[in-house]
Amino acid sequence: ALDVDYLACVPALVSAGPVKFSSIRRGAGNVILEWTGSGTLQSADDVTGPWADAGGASPKTVVLSGTRKFYRIKQ
Repeated sequence: ALDVDYLACVPALVSAGPVKFSSIRRGAGNVILEWTGSGTLQSADDVTGPWADAGGASPKTVVLSGTRKFYRIKQ
């Protein structure tokens, strides 16, 4: 028998809204990435990864130099 006095079903992850890029623009030789939601910005040298946390909060200024770079937001 399942003798339960109290059972609560709660979401495992509560989000403040959808995580998405809200603005990508150039300024003074840099790229400025802005996003909404509580995601973590990640970067990789190739679109297939490996991905690593880029650190920082929105907006994030990225210096244009070196080889190509890909960015995504991990929720």
